[in-house]
Amino acid sequence: MDLNAAEIYDILVSKEVKGLYHANTVRTSKTFLEQGGVLSRKFIEDNGLYQTTQKSDDLDKEFGIWDDIFLDSINISKYFSTYNKYGPILFGFKLNLLKSESVKTVRITKRNPIYWKKEDSFENKYFASTEEFKTKFKSGNKLNDGGYHLTFTNLNGILPFDHLFGIQIDDPGLYILDESGIKKMISERIVDYFSEDLKRLGIQDTITIKDNNFLKIQYQLMHKLRIDEFKRLFGRNG
Repeated sequence: MDLNAAEIYDILVSKEVKGLYHANTVRTSKTFLEQGGVLSRKFIEDNGLYQTTQKSDDLDKEFGIWDDIFLDSINISKYFSTYNKYGPILFGFKLNLLKSESVKTVRITKRNPIYWKKEDSFENKYFASTEEFKTKFKSGNKLNDGGYHLTFTNLNGILPFDHLFGIQIDDPGLYILDESGIKKMISERIVDYFSEDLKRLGIQDTITIKDNNFLKIQYQLMHKLRIDEFKRLFGRNG
């Protein structure tokens, strides 16, 4: 169901939502910065650009949402006190995106599409009305809130950074050797990696590094026990 974006704006304001968020890997985020906006998976694929694989890719194609752009009305990492499985780079957009000329309607999932089934009806996948969403969102079930994704279907695969208010980088608290053999924090290396694009876009002042000890422990355990996943999230080559 296509919902009126301006009405969703009013609901989010009433629920004290501060922004809209999209998390991704370091390498896919680099592609976003090179192209000047958050991109759909289909846009990247069709244009021969680079993106890190996600477990949901095949399902996104199967359910016809491969060209959709997803934003969350909660900061998943902060809301659930854990790392974001989609990536350590968080793009934050102002709520007034929902009142812009380019965004008239939005769909909101009732749960993450990775849990959809072939036999699910459209009404089982998406909220049917703004009132239904208003009743359910932030009604006491945080787990459900995490599955209410705003999806944009009419942006031709790109959401420009016009309404961007910030880019946050998770700090895993780990060092890596740079090209000169000097130890440097991974988070600082990421800033360097993004710096040319940030300057070109004029958004270099939007970057912050999230320094959270609990989060660092999670990432360091991942680095020790699941190095392939760590490289997928933080690596320059996906």
